[in-house]
Amino acid sequence: MKKIIASLAVLAWALSLTAQTSSAQTSAQTSAQTSAQTSAQTSAKQFAQTSANKSGQTSAKKSGQASAKKSAQTSAPATPAPAAPAPPAQPFPPMTQLPTGATQLEPSLGSTSFTFVVAGDNRPAHSGDPLTTAMLDMVQRLSANPPEFVVWNGDTVYGKQEVGITEQYAQFLGALKPLTVPVFNAPGNHEMVVQTLISCGTASDPWDAELPDFSGSMMADYETSMAPPYGMFRYGNAAFLIINTDDVLDVTLANACVYNGYVGKTQLASLQATLDQLSSDASVTHIFCFMHRPIKDKGGSQIGAPKGDTSDYGTQVEAFRHLLDQGKYPKMTFVFASHDHLLYVDPAQSNPTGPFTGSSPDKGKPVFIVTGGAGAPLSGCKNGKGGKPGAFFHYLTVTVNGPSVTVNVVPLYGTALCGSGGS
Repeated sequence: MKKIIASLAVLAWALSLTAQTSSAQTSAQTSAQTSAQTSAQTSAKQFAQTSANKSGQTSAKKSGQASAKKSAQTSAPATPAPAAPAPPAQPFPPMTQLPTGATQLEPSLGSTSFTFVVAGDNRPAHSGDPLTTAMLDMVQRLSANPPEFVVWNGDTVYGKQEVGITEQYAQFLGALKPLTVPVFNAPGNHEMVVQTLISCGTASDPWDAELPDFSGSMMADYETSMAPPYGMFRYGNAAFLIINTDDVLDVTLANACVYNGYVGKTQLASLQATLDQLSSDASVTHIFCFMHRPIKDKGGSQIGAPKGDTSDYGTQVEAFRHLLDQGKYPKMTFVFASHDHLLYVDPAQSNPTGPFTGSSPDKGKPVFIVTGGAGAPLSGCKNGKGGKPGAFFHYLTVTVNGPSVTVNVVPLYGTALCGSGGS
């Protein structure tokens, strides 16, 4: 029933847009016709009055010509003033930590040596399932050996509908209480989208489309319970950018089945302004980016439209991908994402389970890491068998030491595919 309500909401949104467009066109046509009729009637009346005036045809003619000339000059459209230049994009707003009760993070801008943790995708397999064992075990480990802070890459709850999501947020935040360090989060699709009943896929692999919540309720619930959907915070010699890869659409999406994440125009402009600003900031040695949907991944988990899609949607998503993948920002050493429930690194490393190293400034592109092993069902695993490469429960520790960065993979139950400890 809840899925039907969500689908009807999406359909109602589409019909509303159509109705608004039709109404606007009808109103414009009626206004134009009324204006034209009034103008014609007025002109005819004035012409009749002028013709009926017998007190001097010559004088009336001259007067009429002068009046017509003046009227033509008065009614001539004024030259439009040049459009004002668009205001410069604002940088990312400050990002706040999750309300777990931990002490507020101090920037410690003088610090050049510290460790933080990255993890993502702890959501359960089904709506109503309890918190996953892997997530609870991870919290216990981090409580015993806490880093400076933790950054989560989304899918903290099952979500995908507004009903019950605030209770799920409360359950997740409650499980983090044993952690005494701040936790930040980049929201995922399970926090930001609604599940529809729009059929997609194939007969052998059917699935239903998911779309951003056009009503804004899902994002409002997230902001109230968790944090802003995107923003930046500073610690030590580094800047940390939290990106929302399921932004509300500000372009037309012709086919719901092609939706695969989105970064809106305002957020993208702010992201670019922030990267440009940080690039010239002498106090920043490293830029780390965090998001849910990855730019690099095998399979269909990476954000993006179908190949060759030149629609406004496809163009906007590609602009986001290009911004982070063009190699323009040498301070950007690592980009972290989740969404695919495994470990994946691009470019491929000689040791697929780490450690992975980088340094700033870096002449090449950043290293893209997918870390989705915090408890959600592992990719490709069925009944503890199968599994895609990297499908094991894990989290990452990231150690900054001056210009150098080392990323270590911490398996929760070993690196065997589809290992125990799942949901």
